[in-house]
Amino acid sequence: MSKTFTYGEFTKELDLLDYECMGKIEDAMDAFTERYDKATQEERQSDKMKGCIHAIAELFDKSLGDDASNKILGKKTNLEEALDAEKAFVDFVKEQSEEAEKKYSASLPNRAQRRTKR
Repeated sequence: MSKTFTYGEFTKELDLLDYECMGKIEDAMDAFTERYDKATQEERQSDKMKGCIHAIAELFDKSLGDDASNKILGKKTNLEEALDAEKAFVDFVKEQSEEAEKKYSASLPNRAQRRTKR
């Protein structure tokens, strides 16, 4: 079941219950975490900010398609605005992951039910 991620003028249908779609996003988030962590090790604040914004832009492009970062962030170079957009996306993915977990739990009988079937 697809859900729509919307941020500002940007919208994208994502089916996060599809394992290929979720895998693509998980891979993008892993790369984001690595690049973001590396950026925070820079000496100069401006280099940290630039690296973090680029990591966020790459997360959007890998997760949502090429040029998604330009549609979401535009040409902005403000760290707070980029972090707000990143948080909105991560919250969206987390909500869909929790929905998937509920579906797993609902479809598996509990231990007591399995024992009574024996």
